Amino acid sequence: MPGIGISSAHWVSQYWQEEREFLPPQDRPIWTHVVMTVEPGSAQALAEASSGPAEPLPGIYPDLRQYVPKDDAFTTVPKTKAEEILDVEHMIQDDPNTAEPHHFQTDQAVICADSNLLILIAKEWHM
Repeated sequence: MPGIGISSAHWVSQYWQEEREFLPPQDRPIWTHVVMTVEPGSAQALAEASSGPAEPLPGIYPDLRQYVPKDDAFTTVPKTKAEEILDVEHMIQDDPNTAEPHHFQTDQAVICADSNLLILIAKEWHM
């Protein structure tokens, strides 16, 4: 994510497939749940773009809950603002190890500016 500085990250990714859906692998999205610590400037930019308290927090993969302190107060970052700050437009395309086109879509983003913690739920397609 070229738009922010990341200090640490924990994530889970998996292909998403509906029951009885027979899509070729390149058409199946990959869902991703991420809990990451970002640099203070990145957390501040996301917090300034937020639209209010995140109540409740996004439902993340259960094993990732251990990285989210119970007392942290999160605010919701609108999808379009999150994608702009994260600079998802250049996230995959600028990877020299990848030759195929990609698409990344932010579904939910919440930030705790006090602890610099970002929770991100997204989908990615490998075309």
